[in-house]
Amino acid sequence: MTDTVKVQQNPGGGVSRLCTAQGLAYKAFRRRYSPDSFVLSLVASGFYDTAPWELTFVVVSGSPNKYQLMETVPSHFFHLTTFYTPCFCSHYGLEQLANEITIVDSFGEHVVHVEAFGG
Repeated sequence: MTDTVKVQQNPGGGVSRLCTAQGLAYKAFRRRYSPDSFVLSLVASGFYDTAPWELTFVVVSGSPNKYQLMETVPSHFFHLTTFYTPCFCSHYGLEQLANEITIVDSFGEHVVHVEAFGG
């Protein structure tokens, strides 16, 4: 875990931290909605040997094109292999969108190529 990432206690009781899921894979897509405006969509895929986990993408403040994949640790575990596909969609109107973005999880930083999506 980096110094800039803090483990947080959520009001609901779970601890939020960088994602530790197994087999993580990422995809990033850009879609143009007007001549000078984009939307970014992120998708992750991974699994745990227990359930139920909650996964979310978080924008890294002050770092354009950098996101963290966070998990909320369940307060009770079920021993059941579970597969997750968290998604993220930026707000409408991104004027600048790089060809690559960085996603941070507990295993480090991953550079992901941004693919075109739709027309």
